[in-house]
Amino acid sequence: MAELIMQEEASAPSTPASGKWVAYFKSDGLYIKDDAGTELGPLGVGGGGGLTNSIASVTTSNVTGVVGTRHILNVSGMTANRNFVLPAGAADDEIEVNLSVGDATYALILIGDTGISINGGTAATEWSRLFVTGETVRFVATSASNWNVVLDGRKSSVGSANRNTTQSITTATLTKASLNNSLSNVGDVVDVVTNNRINIRRTGQYSVSALTAIAFTLDDQEQLQCLIYVNGVIVTYSASWVSAGVSDRVIVATMSTVLSLTAGDYVELWIYHTEGASQNTNTTIYPALSLFEIL
Repeated sequence: MAELIMQEEASAPSTPASGKWVAYFKSDGLYIKDDAGTELGPLGVGGGGGLTNSIASVTTSNVTGVVGTRHILNVSGMTANRNFVLPAGAADDEIEVNLSVGDATYALILIGDTGISINGGTAATEWSRLFVTGETVRFVATSASNWNVVLDGRKSSVGSANRNTTQSITTATLTKASLNNSLSNVGDVVDVVTNNRINIRRTGQYSVSALTAIAFTLDDQEQLQCLIYVNGVIVTYSASWVSAGVSDRVIVATMSTVLSLTAGDYVELWIYHTEGASQNTNTTIYPALSLFEIL
């Protein structure tokens, strides 16, 4: 008996050359990717394999899900946030939504119609939102008025930025770090061009880490603080002190925490020291802010 054996892939392969498609397996089934980089799947393996594909672009209108349909949506032309509305269904009905192209500014909000809930939550209330290319969510109806998420293919927002040139920090003065260098930016959350911060695009839990360092050494009982601000207000901080009688110490202040944040929030790094005179940030150990969405 002839067999075709394919290795399971951990992630999608690169986009094939023009005029070619690639087929591959991931843990949940068979996928294909076209020469435009659009990934479709899983195909024909149950749990969504029988869905009919509907390809569309979303711009100025909401989208109502259709039972038995995989909605493959390009949302890059949206002019505001739009809703993907789940209709009334019957037990075991399925609907899937996939972003073939995401958007750097706006999001597709996943919400039930009037009287329709998601995962048993409040009816007609946002469950979550999509904005990253390749995000996929599949729903199965448990009743006429509720859909459960059976495939959560959202992608974590990841943002990391630092200050890689000198910035003067006045002594004993809280100063916002002017982050100027994006290190990672999944979900278009890093804003170092205009506001020197990381933006929150989806409500949820986030792991936040930060580091501060100044170029000058600190002396007897002087301190350096690393502060996390949300929406312009301090929420937590850490401090590093130089022991009494000790001088000429290069120190850093670091911290890590988990925060519950809401879409539209923003996170900033602030710095404080008591050296006695203005000091530049360190250009060997860069002040940095990182954020990871916990899905």
